[in-house]
Amino acid sequence: MKRISDFFQVTQLSKKARDDDKKEEESSEDKLDNEQSTSQPREKRQFQVKWLTDDRFKNCGDNATYQSERSAEDFQEAISTVIENNLKRKLASANFVSLMCDESDDIATKKKLKYREILTNIFYHFKHSSLRTTNLAKIEEVLHDKQMKIKEVHSVRWFAFYSALQAIFHTWSSLVTYFEQEQQVEKGGVAKGIHTQITQFEFVAVTYLLMDIIPILTNLSLSFQKENIDISMIQPLVQSALNQLKNLLDNDGKYMQEFKAAINETNMKLEFRNHSVAITKNKQTHINNIRKDFVQGVIEQIKRRFPHDDTSVISAMAILGLKGVEFINKCELADHGKTELMLLCTQYGTEITDRADVSPVCDNSALQQEWELLKTLVIQQKYPTENIFVLWKILFKHHRQELKNIIKLAELALIAPLQTADCERGFSTQNEIKTADRNRLSANRLSVLMRIAMNKV
Repeated sequence: MKRISDFFQVTQLSKKARDDDKKEEESSEDKLDNEQSTSQPREKRQFQVKWLTDDRFKNCGDNATYQSERSAEDFQEAISTVIENNLKRKLASANFVSLMCDESDDIATKKKLKYREILTNIFYHFKHSSLRTTNLAKIEEVLHDKQMKIKEVHSVRWFAFYSALQAIFHTWSSLVTYFEQEQQVEKGGVAKGIHTQITQFEFVAVTYLLMDIIPILTNLSLSFQKENIDISMIQPLVQSALNQLKNLLDNDGKYMQEFKAAINETNMKLEFRNHSVAITKNKQTHINNIRKDFVQGVIEQIKRRFPHDDTSVISAMAILGLKGVEFINKCELADHGKTELMLLCTQYGTEITDRADVSPVCDNSALQQEWELLKTLVIQQKYPTENIFVLWKILFKHHRQELKNIIKLAELALIAPLQTADCERGFSTQNEIKTADRNRLSANRLSVLMRIAMNKV
């Protein structure tokens, strides 16, 4: 059993451990005054723990050791129970709670390209063969291609798709050379089929086209995976991605320009990076149509995921960050944020007609007065506005009574579930704990270990 380090200060033990310790305490001659002893039953089990307080467990020695599996489980249960109770206490005292759910929505547009299927075939060709992987690496070294591992494509992960795309982009010449040699050995078969697919003009052109498009979506996705994403950045991030995509509807990006400059067409044959590429009829028109269909489909999906009606309230909440308020002149300061504040008043300061049991979150008249006070406070006290979390931590600490209505709006803004990255982190933690070697972990034990790991105890 691994040593339970001294930074674990156990504040609660399981019921069985407490009962055993109580019996031990009653039979011990040197009881600890006014303190519940957690001294171990010496003949029953042994732990390994170094206590933080030197004089707390005098009869245990400087470094008592415990080594039974049951004892380890007792400590895990104790730590998990403390974490769970703390979370429940925070939830009970919170004014608002947000619920975050993960979704596995298919990216239908990606499937239209038939591109994912080819990348998947390449991945599985190398997955279970170290010999094939080694041979490809040797060719990459000779051709001075960037050595990259062939990645699997996941249909709902833009970042994973980009990783797989980059591998194909950087190793295309090596892959073509490898499959040329492999099909001679196999006398056709899978290698010949993959070689035919990756030497099509459409495949090469789409690879370069996606190298212009996918990084935009990947950067947008990574921005939303931040643990404390600034609510004021939501609308700018989405709008920036849309603007970049709209620009690619009719214009070539950096990589597509490189592709067109590098391809040679002579005697009805195409050559690219010293490899022959199969000609497609009306190739340029065909690629332009693919680009427009794909980019337009992605733009429509982004707009569906961030509809204006839903993001208008989130966008209005961005004023609570008060970014740049210190640079607004006095004439414009009075009107700053009034439109957004009215929207928030309508959303949270009005009774819900179909829910008689739900009262308004805040007082609209008081909210407007507090908004004017808030702007003055932030400017005069020179409170930091770079991060909305830091700003409202200060305001909550020093001005809770003066700004009690607008603080409620700030709480709503700060807990708004803007992404599902935390759900993904939960799945990652689960996969790290419940591995193939530990597949018999019970659901309760897995829950305990995940709770400890995710709270960074």
